Amino acid sequence: MKNLPQLYSTLLLLLCFNLIACDDEPEANTMAGETEAGEVMAGETEAGEVMAGETEAGEIPIPFDPTSLNGEWDLKIRLVDVGNIEVDFRVTIEASEVFNIDRFDMSVLKDGEVSESIATVNDIEVAENGDFSLDITEAIIPGDFSPTGSNVTVTFTLNSQLGGNSSTSSFCGEVTGEVVSLSLPITMSTFGAIEAGSNPTIPGSCNDEAGPMMLPRIETCPDLSAGMNMLSSGGYERGFEVILPSNYTEEMSWPLITLWHGFGSSPSEIKSYSNLEDYAESEGFIMVVPSSYPDGAVEWDSLAPGDSPDLAFYDDMIRCLSESFSVDSQRIHSTGLSAGGLWTAYLSVFRSDILASSVGMSSGLIPDYPMTSTAIPYLAAWGGEADVAYEQDFHILAQDLIADLSANDHFVMSCNHNLEHVWEAEFTPWVVRFMLDHPKGINELPYAGGLPEGVYPDYCEVVNAE
Repeated sequence: MKNLPQLYSTLLLLLCFNLIACDDEPEANTMAGETEAGEVMAGETEAGEVMAGETEAGEIPIPFDPTSLNGEWDLKIRLVDVGNIEVDFRVTIEASEVFNIDRFDMSVLKDGEVSESIATVNDIEVAENGDFSLDITEAIIPGDFSPTGSNVTVTFTLNSQLGGNSSTSSFCGEVTGEVVSLSLPITMSTFGAIEAGSNPTIPGSCNDEAGPMMLPRIETCPDLSAGMNMLSSGGYERGFEVILPSNYTEEMSWPLITLWHGFGSSPSEIKSYSNLEDYAESEGFIMVVPSSYPDGAVEWDSLAPGDSPDLAFYDDMIRCLSESFSVDSQRIHSTGLSAGGLWTAYLSVFRSDILASSVGMSSGLIPDYPMTSTAIPYLAAWGGEADVAYEQDFHILAQDLIADLSANDHFVMSCNHNLEHVWEAEFTPWVVRFMLDHPKGINELPYAGGLPEGVYPDYCEVVNAE
C-alpha cells in the first residue's frame, strides 16, 4: 500500500503523545514514601499550605513565638569569673507578641524561698530564632539570699540562646557585667534556665551535661628548696615560698603551716603584718606562703564546691612538699586572713583528710557544708560587727561558720578581737599555739578541760568541745 509509511509515522506520533501524557499522571502503585493522587506526603502540606518549620519563600524557619516563654522559670547564673560561685533566680516572663517579651522580672531563689523582685526589664526584642538580650543596669542581691550573707550589687547582661525551638522548656546563654561590690568585671560567665519547679538541679550553662571540672594532678614533682619555688599545676605556673627553721634537719619530722594572703593583697604583705616567719624559727615548723594565680578574679577558689585550679594546686603543693621535705603528715595546718581566711575554712572541710587543724582570720564558708567532711579543730577569729571588707560582713560570715562547724562536731574556738578587718602581730602567738596544740590522732582534745593560762586573750573562748 502506497500510504503505509505515512500510517506508520502517524501511529508513532500518537504513541509518543500518550507516553508524555502518562508521565503527567501518578502511577497506580506508589513507591514507599509517596502517596496516591490527591494525598499529601508525610512531612508535606497540600497546595497553598506551608511545611512545618518553613515558609513559602526560601524555606525560612517560622519565627519563634515568645509567648511560649510565658510563666515562671528557675535560672542559675554561674559566675565563672568569680570562682564559679552560683546564684539562683526565679524569673517571670510575660509576652504577648511575636518578636517581643513584654516583661522580664527577676527575684533571688534560695532554699526554696523567693526574694522580692530585684530587677524588671520591659520590651525586650526577640530575634526570629528566639535569641534575645537584656540588660540589668543595677540589682542588689539581698544579704538573706546572697552566698556571703551580705548585700551584693551587680550589673549584668543576659545573652540568651533559644535556637528557635517553639516548644522550648529551657534556655541558656552567656553573662557579662560586673560584681559592683567587689569591682570585678564579668566577662565569661554563663546561665541556664528551666521551667520553675521542673527539676531541683538547675543548669548553669548551655553544656552542663559535660559534667563538673576535673583537673589532672601532677605526675612528677620537681625538687623543692628553701625560698621561692614554681610548680606547674591546674594549667598555671604557681609560685610559693618555703621558709625553713635554721635547725631544720631531715632526721626529724616537722609541722607544716600554709599562710594565705587576702583579696588584693600579696604574700609579702601577709608575712609582714602577721610576723609568722619569726615563729617558724622559734616554734620550729615549715612555713609556706603561696601566691594566687593571675587569672583568679578573687584570690583562692573558695566560693563554690568542686575541683578548681587552686584545689589542684593545694593537692600538688602538699604532695611535692612532702616529697622534698620531712613533713609530719599528722601536723599539716592552714591559716589566712580575709580571702585567705575563706580559703582556710574551705580547705578545713574539703581537705579535712589532710589538715590537722586551722585558724581562719576573718573567715567563713561560702559553699554548703560537705557532709563527707571529717571534723577537725578550728579557731575562728574576726573583728566584731565592724569587720567589713568589700561590702561583705565578716561578722555574719564568722557566726555562720561557727554554727556550721559546731553542728558537724568540730572542736571550735572563737576569738572576737573587735579590731575590724585586720591581723595584728599580737594575735600570732595564739594562732600558732592553737595549730601546734592540735595534731591529728590525739585521743583527747587538749583544751577540753579549759584554755591554757597566759596564752589566749579574754575574748577567746571554746564554743564547741565535741
